[in-house]
Parts: sequence; C-alpha cells; structure tokens
Amino acid sequence: MSKLYNVTLKFTAVVVADSEEQAHAIAYQERREIVGDTSKRDTTADDVREVRGVRDLPDGWDDNCYPYGTTDSVSIRGHLAAIASMSAAKEPGDQKTEGNANV
Repeated sequence: MSKLYNVTLKFTAVVVADSEEQAHAIAYQERREIVGDTSKRDTTADDVREVRGVRDLPDGWDDNCYPYGTTDSVSIRGHLAAIASMSAAKEPGDQKTEGNANV
C-alpha cells in the first residue's frame, strides 16, 4: 500500500532585477514558467515527510484534495482510510504465527 508524503520542491532560476526583493517578486510572478523550464539538475526535493493524518497536510490542502501521482481517483481522505485499515490489519495479535500448531 502506498503512503502519502509532503514533498517540498526547490527550483533554481536566474532572473534580472534591481534588488533581492524585486528578484523574489519576479520569480514568484514567473513561477509557472520557471517550473516548466527548469531542468532536473536545477530542481531538488530534499524535504520529504510522511503524511499520517490531516494535521500533516500543508496549508491550502485538505482531505478532499487528490494527491499527485495517483493512478485512480481516490482523495487524500480515501488514501488515509486505506492506510489506517492496512495498519489495523497488521496490528500484533491479528497475525497468525507461522509454524504454531495452536493457531
């Protein structure tokens, strides 16, 4: 069963500006183009954290949203429910011990 993860992507781009503040503003304005034009070499995904519940979702996301990379139309809520169900099924006491004749 797949898990959910928060991934922070960082892109490196060159902008022309009169100051750091203006450079930040221009990069923000041009973010869609920067993302489309940025090569794999200029992109990092170094902050990856597992989402274990709604409280772990970033601002602007809720459990009705759909995660990227999904091959089905299951919302975050559906994924969290499936993960919880799988975890509950793996709890000690629910598993049979291999080779134990009393099971």
